[in-house]
Amino acid sequence: MKKFLSILIAVATCIVLNMSVFAEDYIQQNEDPLKIYMDELEIINEEMGTNYSIPVEYFDDSELDEVTQLFTKMSMEDFRNYVYTAHFNYISEEENINSENSKTTEESESMLTLDDFEEKKLVPTRIVEKDTFDSASTIATEDTYASNSSYTPSTQRYYYNPSNTNNYLYIETETFIINNIPRYNRSNFSGGYLIGSYPGYKATSCSVSFSSNDTTAAVTYTCLKMIASGLNDGKGPYPVSCTYYAGLGDLYAT
Repeated sequence: MKKFLSILIAVATCIVLNMSVFAEDYIQQNEDPLKIYMDELEIINEEMGTNYSIPVEYFDDSELDEVTQLFTKMSMEDFRNYVYTAHFNYISEEENINSENSKTTEESESMLTLDDFEEKKLVPTRIVEKDTFDSASTIATEDTYASNSSYTPSTQRYYYNPSNTNNYLYIETETFIINNIPRYNRSNFSGGYLIGSYPGYKATSCSVSFSSNDTTAAVTYTCLKMIASGLNDGKGPYPVSCTYYAGLGDLYAT
């Protein structure tokens, strides 16, 4: 009888433990629906020797919701194809490979593209700036700003890859004229980014330093390199710097 009770207790204990493990997995997956995709991505990274990630810590609520909806609509096979496609596109751009030279027409037509998985979202994303300039260094005083009512809204873009104008970083500010010279209104400044095709930079923050006469704005963006929606190369963040000139339009990297 004692032996029977011991066996019964052991079986009951195993059942309870298995149920606990199952319940824990169920709770984790339902609390974080991206977990199974992150786990699968780790396996893919091991297979390909990459370090790709889903950088959820850099997503706002809206972006996290979009990425979650994108991935949870995919089967694991679809997700793998998505990552492989993103990887091929990324490697091709990084190595400057012309797909027409490296693939036959038949192969190129049969390959998946990222458009097979998602719709493009061609809407610039504005980020909150971090002001690093010394407000006392400007020639234009607060009284000058207050008395000057001819502010002109200004958006200037930095095309960091001149061969791909789908992607850019940008600033939004205002300019005004003093002594026939355009100058920035440093009290109204923000930055942002647009990814029209992958890979591209997702700016997570930016800092600005205005010249003493407010004619230039030296901006450093802190960026992740996104290889597809929801996926980054796992190597960032990257600092991307440029200097804008008031009234002189967009910039192109050389």
